[in-house]
Amino acid sequence: MFKAIRFLIGLVVVLVLAGTAQAQGPVGPLHSDIAWQAAYWNNMTLSGPPVLQRSETNLDHDWGTGSPDPSVNPDGFSARWTRYLDISGVYRFTATSDDGIRVWVDSDLIINEWYDHPAKTVSADKNLSSGHHLVVVEFYENTGGAIARVSWAPAPVPIYNWRGEYFNNMTLSGPPVLVRDDVQINFDWGAGSPAPGLIGTDGFSIRWTRSLNLPAGPYRFAMTVDDGGRLWVNEHLLIDVWRDQAPHTYTGDIYVPGGGVAIRMEYYENTGGAVARLTWSPLVTPAPTPTPPPPPGVVIVDDTDPGFVKGGSPTGWHTAPEGYGGHLTWTRNNDRTRPNYNWARWYPDLIPGRYEVFVFIPERYTTTARARYWISHAGGYTLRVVNQSTNGNRWVSLGTYWFYGTRDDYVSLADVTYEPRLSRLIAFDAVKWEPRGQTACAAPPIPVPPGASREAEGCLRLHLDASSIWERDGFDLAAAVGYNQQPPCAAFALALSWKVTQGDGTGILWTVVRQGVEEKVGEGSQGMIRRGCGFYRLRNQGAGPVDLDVRVAVDILQ
Repeated sequence: MFKAIRFLIGLVVVLVLAGTAQAQGPVGPLHSDIAWQAAYWNNMTLSGPPVLQRSETNLDHDWGTGSPDPSVNPDGFSARWTRYLDISGVYRFTATSDDGIRVWVDSDLIINEWYDHPAKTVSADKNLSSGHHLVVVEFYENTGGAIARVSWAPAPVPIYNWRGEYFNNMTLSGPPVLVRDDVQINFDWGAGSPAPGLIGTDGFSIRWTRSLNLPAGPYRFAMTVDDGGRLWVNEHLLIDVWRDQAPHTYTGDIYVPGGGVAIRMEYYENTGGAVARLTWSPLVTPAPTPTPPPPPGVVIVDDTDPGFVKGGSPTGWHTAPEGYGGHLTWTRNNDRTRPNYNWARWYPDLIPGRYEVFVFIPERYTTTARARYWISHAGGYTLRVVNQSTNGNRWVSLGTYWFYGTRDDYVSLADVTYEPRLSRLIAFDAVKWEPRGQTACAAPPIPVPPGASREAEGCLRLHLDASSIWERDGFDLAAAVGYNQQPPCAAFALALSWKVTQGDGTGILWTVVRQGVEEKVGEGSQGMIRRGCGFYRLRNQGAGPVDLDVRVAVDILQ
């Protein structure tokens, strides 16, 4: 009798607990799980109790127009997967979905593509400490195909400076346990580790490699090590002190032919303190670059001229007695646009016309590969990225453009290179504008209207990316071809013609804004308009970029 009562009580408890678990929703993952805990709903909002729960080894599904399970609808369903990962370091999580997906790692939403879309793949990097990390993936399918995939792997390490390969032995044997980008070789770890948790405090070794851009000449390399080290310069073993020792500095002199110089330093630590440093310097100071007078018509703005203007942090600017004219200005780089970043502009005094623009890159203080020069010209703004580190002691062309002959003509450069912060040097030296004769304009000729006189005419060469807009006031267009007056609008017979020289011109659309009203005045790959005063707006509504010649004619009615 009592056994039967105890059995019934136990059965009631089990049923109550089971009902409670169902009401609480999906089963959560355990730290020891090696699979995903998956739950599916027959709605797109993960609402209410799930219709299916199961363990899944991989989150790699392409159901097409089908269903995850007979109990789940083929459309209008949602799912959630949870599990713990025991990983550390910087990991890249990649999600592919059709339709919406979002991914959390340790409660941080790192991927959020929660909207209807065809199959697409997105990635996000996450720096993970040692231990278990909870990963939650949510997905919904509206209609059509259904795909849900999530994977992860160590994120690739971008190397901008020294490639440091770290080994947990003293012989650089086997694969490195850590590869990282070291800004410089200047370490004093004492009795500690270069990377706690990965590298031991003793009995490790490191190999650093990179290519330096150095002007030709003799150099002195200085290496400080505790314990052993050796240094190769252009595959020449310059310093070899591969032995246990207290901190000591060794030097070696070598002539390098200039350009890329391959550097390799190897180091090991046995016991006790650990020190590794490397520096280098030229044995002679480069002579200032001779400064011949510019040819007639050429305009040069140096960093000592009134047309050179700079701003930002005063303590971040430095000068050196070399470069064009025996003087240059330099600063260190920023990895992004930060408050009070350093910038400079070169303003020329030009006659309106067509010029090729050059920048002078000095031998030294030029280690950046991403100097971002902006050219302001009659056609708008153009970005040119120059590798200063490979162009020492030469003029580098930024292209040929039309210029107004006003204060709107300039070249600008900032310290923002998007390379690791303060790891590069950027030189601000001279900028040159060389006149270039007007080449044949592909745009149709523009007739002079009866009773008018042709005051100016010129050609602008424009480049428009897909879905972009170029716009100018009518008087600015006249100034771009050499007419700098502003007559009454009744006499100002400005006309434009155009022809697309590259790309699909079917998406070209011209409008003119006058007195707050925008009027469509032309479209297609070729045409002509005459509207005089107004604000001219050119749109590329096509799917790809286009190049076009725009002829500008200034006629004044008598």
